[in-house]
Amino acid sequence: MSRKKNSAKRLGSEKPANSTSLVLIFLFGISVGASVMYIYRPVISETEIVSKLAEKAAEISVPDQASELTFTFIDTLKTAKITVPDENPGQAILTEKKPTSFVLQAGSFKSDKDADSLRAQLLLLNLTASIERVELNSGKTRHRVVVGPFLDKDNAKLAQRKLSQNNYDSLLLERAL
Repeated sequence: MSRKKNSAKRLGSEKPANSTSLVLIFLFGISVGASVMYIYRPVISETEIVSKLAEKAAEISVPDQASELTFTFIDTLKTAKITVPDENPGQAILTEKKPTSFVLQAGSFKSDKDADSLRAQLLLLNLTASIERVELNSGKTRHRVVVGPFLDKDNAKLAQRKLSQNNYDSLLLERAL
């Protein structure tokens, strides 16, 4: 009492057209295209094309107009008179240079433990490092790790180079004493 069910044909289950015929059609198209390219020769030779391009380039360039251009800035600068107001003639104004020192900021951390860890690593490099606790405007606290102070910029640069050789980034800061 079992019935045979007719199997439903699915869409897309049909066999594609013979693939060898598709390859033959493709090869035929290639050969037709190649023969047309072989038969067809350019009407203009390559040398004619190059010479026409050179003529167009010569037309576009403007050597005649370039000679007409003149720059007056140099002449104006040579002949210009600059007047300096005489507020205090004969009296030189000396500005007093305030003594400064230089420090390198190697890091800034939220936690004191992270700052102390970096400080210990810098001490192992034989650098004088310390931690500065800073209150921000937002009320948060940061712990800055600084190397120094250095009295001159050259020593600070040497220490900065030593830090960069050991893969530590740093900022050079100038502070008043």
